[in-house]
Amino acid sequence: MTKNLTLVLIVATMLLFGNKTKAQEKSSLDKDITEKEVPAAVMKTWKETHPKNKVEKWEIKAGNYEADFYEGKNFCEFSTKPDGTWIESEMKIEKADIPKAVFDAFAKSDYKDWIFDHAEQVK
Repeated sequence: MTKNLTLVLIVATMLLFGNKTKAQEKSSLDKDITEKEVPAAVMKTWKETHPKNKVEKWEIKAGNYEADFYEGKNFCEFSTKPDGTWIESEMKIEKADIPKAVFDAFAKSDYKDWIFDHAEQVK
């Protein structure tokens, strides 16, 4: 694993810890939806970017569409704008699956006193 990738994983994790509490608060505008309620443009982007995955749950969050799915044993989220513009896909990486090099870099960083729960790979 390159030093740059290690640093990216560490920084992404730190940002997630700082922002996750607010992100997890459900707005009154957020809601679970059925696949039939997903716009065709969103479904097209989903099928193009994740052709082998099955959606577990569709939601609307902050006006955007989000699909929860699994890639292997890893929980993932896919987000698009209503017009189908892909925002991002995230894959949760459990602590046990994070490479030793990442932990070593984390232990030497300014964030070494933070609690390291998990990381997320963001595309």
